[in-house]
Amino acid sequence: ATEANTIADSAKKQQDFLATYINILREEEALSKKVFKVRSVRPGEIIDAVKKQLAPKLAAKKIHLETDMRIDHVHLRTDQDSLIFVVTNLVDNAIKYSPEGETVSIKVYRERTHLKISVSDNGIGFDGKNADLFKLSNMTRSAAEGKSSGMNLYLSRQIVKKSDGQFYAESHGDGDRKGATFFLDFKLYRRK
Repeated sequence: ATEANTIADSAKKQQDFLATYINILREEEALSKKVFKVRSVRPGEIIDAVKKQLAPKLAAKKIHLETDMRIDHVHLRTDQDSLIFVVTNLVDNAIKYSPEGETVSIKVYRERTHLKISVSDNGIGFDGKNADLFKLSNMTRSAAEGKSSGMNLYLSRQIVKKSDGQFYAESHGDGDRKGATFFLDFKLYRRK
């Protein structure tokens, strides 16, 4: 019976891995067809949508979402729904990896000719080089091991790249509950 359970568990993990991989391919295909034009974006509206969507998860873990908005209107090469997806994913991950009662922070600010959005938490942080967090091979390997797949993190990075942006992360202490910060960096455009 134990050997049969081991085989069944292995088959389930492989099935989950294939389902994750197929979903990635579908999402990437849809993203490749999307055309991002320079548009007017109001970061406050994006943050409000994220707060509304994640309110139940924030309440369940008693996590306070702190916001620091230093810019209210910009022009970016993206669309609002895609940006909401990316920021929601980052805040959702911060909630997931933060202890109950902690604070998750979102900062939105201008740095020269770029819009910066950062999401910080006091969770477990991560080990190693942050580039591994965004690799397809790392994501699919996690799914095969039965861990969170990271598919949304991978897709978020693809959206940011397609939006002429950069996506990177910093851990504040290699897995010892000092947290992490994820950064979105978008080129600002002039109004057309």
